[in-house]
Amino acid sequence: GDGIFGIEAAAQKYFHKSAKQLNANESALLAAMLHSPLKRNPLRPSTYHLNYANNIQKWANADVD
Repeated sequence: GDGIFGIEAAAQKYFHKSAKQLNANESALLAAMLHSPLKRNPLRPSTYHLNYANNIQKWANADVD
């Protein structure tokens, strides 16, 4: 968002907790907003944003060969 720099600042702004305390869903929602942070809000995600966040979680949990 405007004036928010870094994951710690975003975690505090949107979820009122440290980045260390974010769960997988919250982390994915923040990651999904990276390419358009001024237009997206992890607390009011669009259907596209939710789907993208779900994909990020799947990719993060995928087995690496």
